[in-house]
Parts: sequence; C-alpha cells; structure tokens
Amino acid sequence: MNEEKLLIELIKDIKTGTAFEVKDAQKQLEKYWRKFDYEFHNKRNNEFSIYIDELNYFDQIEDDDHKAYFINSLKWVIMATDDNHFEKWVDFFILQIQNPSGKVRQAVLNAVDWLIIAIALDIKWLPNSDHKIKSEQERQIRINKKRFGHFTFRIEELIDKYHEPKYNRYKYISSMPAGIYKSLQKMLMEHLLRSELYENEYKSYLNNNFPISCNDNLSRNNFISDRQEIEKDLTNLLKTHNSELDLDYIKKIIYNENGQDDLTKIIVIFDRGRPDELQNILDLIMDAWNYFPHKKLGGKSPMKMI
Repeated sequence: MNEEKLLIELIKDIKTGTAFEVKDAQKQLEKYWRKFDYEFHNKRNNEFSIYIDELNYFDQIEDDDHKAYFINSLKWVIMATDDNHFEKWVDFFILQIQNPSGKVRQAVLNAVDWLIIAIALDIKWLPNSDHKIKSEQERQIRINKKRFGHFTFRIEELIDKYHEPKYNRYKYISSMPAGIYKSLQKMLMEHLLRSELYENEYKSYLNNNFPISCNDNLSRNNFISDRQEIEKDLTNLLKTHNSELDLDYIKKIIYNENGQDDLTKIIVIFDRGRPDELQNILDLIMDAWNYFPHKKLGGKSPMKMI
C-alpha cells in the first residue's frame, strides 16, 4: 500500500472505527510520521497535506467522539506540515472551539498547543544557517509573529462576543461553568498566552497594530485590575447602604441598557439625599458604566471600544 492510500485508510478508521481501531490508527499515524527524517521533510509535508482536505468534511463525521478522535490525531499532521497551512488550522480551530460539544472543544484545546509549537517566533529556536538562509528565517519569523498575534486577537474578539454578566462573578477560569466561553478563556490564558514569552509577543502585536489603544493607560492587565476594583467598591457600597440588591443586578442593568433612564436606575439605588456623598457615588457609577460590558456594544465595555 502506498503512503497516500495508507493515510486515507488511517483517516477512515479514526473517523468511523471502534475505539480499538481508532487507537491503533493513531499509533500507526505516529509511526508513519516518525519514519520521515528531516531529509524527507518536503515529502512528509506533501503526504500529510491530505488531512487539509479532510477539514472540509469534518461536519460529516457522525458523532462527537469521532470528531474528537479526528482532532486529537492532528498533532502529527500539524508537526508534519509545519506552518504551511497555519491559517487553515486557525480557521478550523476558531470554528470548532465554538462547537456545542465539550469533547470537541477539549480536543481543540489539546491540538492548538501543537499549532503554536509548530511555528517559530524567535530566530534562536532555529538551527544555525548561512546568511542567506538566516535572512529568510527572519522574514518567516516576522510573518509568524503576526500570525500568532492575529490568532490571539480573534480569540479575544470571540470572548467579547460570548461574554455575559454572569461570568463576571468568577475569579478563576476553573470555576466557570462548562461552555464555549470557558473554553475560549482557557484557550487564551492557558494555551496562547501560557508564558511571558507569548504574552510579550502579543503585547508587541497590539502595539504595532493598534497604537492608539495601546498608548493610553489601559493595558489589558490594568483594565482588568481597574474593573475588579470597581466591582469591589460597588459591593462595599451596597453593603454600606444595606441594599437587598447585589452587584449582578447593577451589571444586568448596564448590560441591557437602552438609554439614560438605566443610569438613573443605578443612581437611585445609592441616593440618600446627601449632596456631600453623591458626587463620589456618581463617579463610581460612571466608572462601572464605562468598564462593564454592554449588550448593544457586542458585549464590550465603552473602554474596550476605545
């Protein structure tokens, strides 16, 4: 059996076989990948590109278990094809991280690590080469940095899209209820921005592509810190006023706001007819209004829009 036919058979087993057949096919896939050393890199790349066409038929896989099996098998394919199909992998992962199935989303989280490992973001990661080759490597690294930044930015956009006020109560991702929003947060914080190196690369991408928003004092970390401080101050103020309402009530008003009357609803909660304290309360409420998400802004806050 030639290499192409072998791969087609392995893919078929992974997509439709029993658990035993799938496991055996995945082992054979790894073995097939390992038999090509660096000298046959281009051949390996071409053979494994058969998998790229399979992405077009992913939705035809009948059940979530086999969809997850297929995604889990992509480890070897991604490493074989390096960064030649990076954008196609990203589009696929972006789509499937929004899959209703938790099994599929978890498989995506496992696979995305290999995609990030497959692209070099620093010249020192590559073997020493002559000047001409090194120049080409540096050019490729510049492309990869932009690719990584754009991928991460797209995930942040999805996080804004799927955000709901109820998620603000969770301090840790692990505490969030299972769902697309949690998977997106895990992809961003645990897989894409998993180390200082990747965080710095993303900050550099934002600085280079969005200089206005990055030159004000609202870096991503400062924004989160400021919003947490506002949440803390509002919670303390509610306790001081012995209010039966909670922070989520205020967030829901802001999230679903449709005009000035909604701002007044929040002011009424705290207004005790004391001019000496009203200005501080108004300042805090306006901070909350600007930092908390609004549905009409696509789940973003006014400060995020800036």
